[in-house]
Amino acid sequence: QFKSAYLFTDGIAIVESSEGKFGYIGEDGKFIINPTYKFASNFSEGLAFVTSENSFPTCINNKGETKFVLKEAALVGVFHEGLAVIKIKDKFGYIDINGKTVINPQFEGIKNFSDGIAAVSIKKDKDSEAVWGYIGKKGKYIINPQFKSANSFKEGMALVGDGKKFGFIDKKGLYVINPQFDEAEDFSDGFAVIRQGESYGFINT
Repeated sequence: QFKSAYLFTDGIAIVESSEGKFGYIGEDGKFIINPTYKFASNFSEGLAFVTSENSFPTCINNKGETKFVLKEAALVGVFHEGLAVIKIKDKFGYIDINGKTVINPQFEGIKNFSDGIAAVSIKKDKDSEAVWGYIGKKGKYIINPQFKSANSFKEGMALVGDGKKFGFIDKKGLYVINPQFDEAEDFSDGFAVIRQGESYGFINT
């Protein structure tokens, strides 16, 4: 009955009406929040972001009530561990569930918080390539920027790349699985997909 529909998160799913407007349904298929929005994000930690025609990103709760409006944001993510990614001009930072900026936009690239840690990238100077490290929730580096690519921590490890190969580090920034794979994905249920040459397989921790 919907023009498009998305996965359930927090027991709520985004759907698009035949008129091209987005709203939210419960698991019984009934609208919890009527389709009135031009854009809608998934719910995460009880909150979502929506925009209407000619409006700013607006944070709502699962009753459709407005929590706050972001008038300067060029982009905003969903909440993970109480913080959401925000982009202002061309830099990324984080806001809390009240819409307050808690880590100033200063990064070139950014990932969601996981296990209290987030991957961020910076440029050492204007002409250099961005390198990735990890910060805590106060915005201070836990692992200094040094990787060409970096993913969020999953099951105590994070996938990182040195520009040629991929491996996995612990929360001290030390390799627990040395860079040796041509491609790899995050660990899930104790296994990770890897590629060596043209062949794919699985590794354990």
